[in-house]
Amino acid sequence: MAAERIVSADSHVVEPADLWTARIEPRFAGRAPHVVRNHGKLEGDFFVCENLPPTSVKGFALAGHDPRDYFKASKAGYAGVPPGAWDPTERLKDQDRDGVCAEVLYPSLAMALFQLQDGELRAASFRAYNDWLADYVSQNPKRLAGVALIPLDDPQTGAAEVERIARKGLKGGMIWAEPPGDRPYHHPAYDPFWAAAQDHDIPLSLHILTERVREGGALDFVIKYPSLHHATQRSLSGFILGGVLERFARLRLVSVENDIGWIGHFIQRLEHSYEKFRYTTKNIIPNPPGFYFRRQVYATFQDDRVGVVTRQFAGVKNLMWASDFPHADSTWPNSREVIERDFQDVPAQERQRIVADNASELYGIG
Repeated sequence: MAAERIVSADSHVVEPADLWTARIEPRFAGRAPHVVRNHGKLEGDFFVCENLPPTSVKGFALAGHDPRDYFKASKAGYAGVPPGAWDPTERLKDQDRDGVCAEVLYPSLAMALFQLQDGELRAASFRAYNDWLADYVSQNPKRLAGVALIPLDDPQTGAAEVERIARKGLKGGMIWAEPPGDRPYHHPAYDPFWAAAQDHDIPLSLHILTERVREGGALDFVIKYPSLHHATQRSLSGFILGGVLERFARLRLVSVENDIGWIGHFIQRLEHSYEKFRYTTKNIIPNPPGFYFRRQVYATFQDDRVGVVTRQFAGVKNLMWASDFPHADSTWPNSREVIERDFQDVPAQERQRIVADNASELYGIG
């Protein structure tokens, strides 16, 4: 029997073409992220901004397409994107078709903005997106939870944005999957930001493809894809072994779209490092790493049968199923069938917690 409730802990909007040109602060109007039709020899609609490579709009809306048709489908641009990607009324229809009762919403085009070189332009672009997203989810807060974009060049500015987006009703914050190498997340400069996120009850997300500097830019995506989660792993090592989660015991982190099958082995590696090498550092945490992971870290996944089988190593209360709609990795419109296949040997109580309850409790939806 299908689970009674399904909540996607990671779905996406596809931002309207004029979001930034219409909403960004006037001083950045001439530099706003925008969409162009065709780009050089590339056909379709493309998101562009300063130092960023062009990003295909339709490439973020390939759910339901045969993978063999991805390249051809991407040429359709916005005409091929389901209206629910930017229209909340239509979005509820997409949820109903998939049997999903609520979604946690992340960006699509705006993920590239984490690699913008100009920090002030990045922060202004984030604010414009957050304002638009707050309007979007306000149409049905029980079924739509928005995750804001948070700039961290200046942690105090990031803390102020956390306070602002919390007042607007957004339920989470998205930060670099991996920060600049000269200031990792266990650096004390970030402490005011962690305190703000903790105090405002805003879980912080580490989503694939949002690191400050994206590695392997020249590689084909099919080659890069298997290792996309490594940036988040490195950040989680710093959060845990660097003492951030010890100092901020109510701070919650979410690994997003990185799958979960690796988590058991990752915790084992953390604890091996802790046991073998903790006496080489002055600032060692008082508890084993697994304690902090299970207390404060969540992880989303779409279709990870290895992760479902090994779920106890991560912790059933730490895992959250997701549809990733409308991206290419999405299980839409067959999410219930995928869950039936992947969870067939999972006890009903554990299954319900992973496919709905954990996300419902973390974000107050569904």
